[in-house]
Amino acid sequence: DRLVKEMRLRGIASKDEANIFLKSFLQAFNKKFRVSAASGADMHTPLPRGLDLDDYLCIKTNRVVKNDNTVSLNGKLFQIEEPVNATHVEFQERIDGRLLIKTAGRSLRYTGIKQAPKPAKKVKPRMQREGAPQKSTHPWIKLGIKPKKNWWAYAY
Repeated sequence: DRLVKEMRLRGIASKDEANIFLKSFLQAFNKKFRVSAASGADMHTPLPRGLDLDDYLCIKTNRVVKNDNTVSLNGKLFQIEEPVNATHVEFQERIDGRLLIKTAGRSLRYTGIKQAPKPAKKVKPRMQREGAPQKSTHPWIKLGIKPKKNWWAYAY
């Protein structure tokens, strides 16, 4: 906050003037507010084994997996290429620009798609009533009687 006020007091209006002023300002600011550490020892601890900082330093978004194994994020559609037994997945947008889809701690393979896959047409099987005689073996056919349209309704 102080930097902007100091620049205004000195009448600095261009980027080049600001960069020149910044060097002198930082030296004076650090000299005034610097505090030495109580101990000169390095107090940093190493990361635990197996800890991936990228799993923490990313933008995480939870999404629902649709019946056709697709997931959407920010108006884009993604097809998960492997079987998933989860109803929810987690998108991870990494610092380096990578996008991961994870569930239960494992990464899933996916591809970006333009539109959702069309569901396969359900073919309704012709149901034969259980126990109904077949047309060629029906007793009326053997007698030469032509059955009506719903001949099976009279068979019982």
